[in-house]
This record gives sequence, C-alpha cells and structure tokens, in this order.
Amino acid sequence: MLCLETRKTLYTSEYPASATPKWLEAMRHVEDCPECKSFLEGEKSFGTLLQKAVRKHGVPKELKERLLKPPKTHEITRRKSIQRIAIGVSALFLVILSFFFIYHKSSSDIISQIVDDHLQFKGFSGIQVQSSAPEVIKTWYKGEVNFPVHLPGLTAQLRGARCCFFNHVKEALVYYEYKGSQVSLFILHKLPEGNIKAQKTYQINGKQVKILDVQGHTVVYWQNKGLYYFLISELSHDEILQLTRTSHI
Repeated sequence: MLCLETRKTLYTSEYPASATPKWLEAMRHVEDCPECKSFLEGEKSFGTLLQKAVRKHGVPKELKERLLKPPKTHEITRRKSIQRIAIGVSALFLVILSFFFIYHKSSSDIISQIVDDHLQFKGFSGIQVQSSAPEVIKTWYKGEVNFPVHLPGLTAQLRGARCCFFNHVKEALVYYEYKGSQVSLFILHKLPEGNIKAQKTYQINGKQVKILDVQGHTVVYWQNKGLYYFLISELSHDEILQLTRTSHI
C-alpha cells in the first residue's frame, strides 16, 4: 500500500468498527514507514488542537486534502540529509566533550589523591623502607615498581619511602623533612601529558616547574627522564619554591 492510500485509510478510520483487510494493510505499512507514522501522530495532535479551536466549523476540505498529500521525494531526501548531518555533528560533539571530560577528570583525580595520600601518611607513617641514603631507596624500589626510580637532589633530609597506587598502578612515594615539616615526593611513571594546569610556572634548572595550590596545600610539579614528580608539603608557597630552587631536580 502506498503512503497516500495509507494516510487516507487511517485518517478516516483510525479505530474502525471492524478490522478490514485494507485497514490491516495500512497498519502494517505504518509499522515499516517512519514518515507515515510521524505524519499520523502529528495529524492526530494537530486534529485535537484544531477541533478545540474550530469546533463549530470543522476542518476545511481543502486543508484536509493538502495535509493528506505525501511530501515530495526530494523534500524527504533533503530532510533525511539534514537529519544525518545534525546527528553526525551531535555525535562528534559528544565524543569530543566526553574525551575532554575524562581527560581533565583523570588529572583532577590524581592531584586530589596526591593531597589525600600526603595527609593520610602524615608523620612519616606507613614508611616501608627507612633510610637517608638515596642508593638504598633506589635499590629497594627495583624490587617494588616496574620502572627505574630517579631521586632528585633535594636539599632536604631523606627519611624513607613506600609504594602507593594511582589508578591501580604501583608508583613511588618518597619522604623528606625540611624545616621541621614533612615533604612528600610522589614519583609517577604514568600520567596524561599536558594536562596539569598550574597557577604559576617557573624555569628551574632548565626544567618547567608548575606550582599548584590545592586544598590549602602547595604542589610543585615537573617532569624528568620520562617520570612525573609531585612535591607537596604544608610549607608556604615561598618555602617550597625555595626548596625547589636550591635543589637539583
């Protein structure tokens, strides 16, 4: 059954007293024809509004015949093309938005976890190896993590180290003491690049060093030899910056 015949059949007898073969054929056509289905649903809604507005006069014959005419083929094709373009653009936008959200969220989560882990292990608690010798710490990490741990030459007292986990990946956490305060150095070998937004950026020892203020703590971030370093403490902004400047990172 053609679209025009289907619309005429169902428009005049959507709920007939008996289901005629013609009516059944029209109903089957609607199930397979999105255009007719959309047309009849719109016609039904339009008819309800129209009846309320012109209850006394009814629907003009000319208007009814015009509404029953199926759209021209080129109009359907054009409408479908516009719909495909709109769907494609929307899908692309959602992919980009999702990627940005996930990428940004992963960085925010890591920074927040660094602060949380620093607070959790305050007072040098949870130390797994206690030593002030860098070589002892590096040797211990060889059997704990699957990457070579390079310790920077911080002008602070080395106290010990432990392992920590970020996104189920085992990383390094080294403890120092500076001016009576605990300094936690997180060394990560996996991190989304170019995703750390800082309040200030400095050039120290030829490296780009970023300063972040997170939850009342100052975090210093830099990269070296493929590793990502995060230095955090209760020290003031100027004190932790001085520690970084006087160290060989």
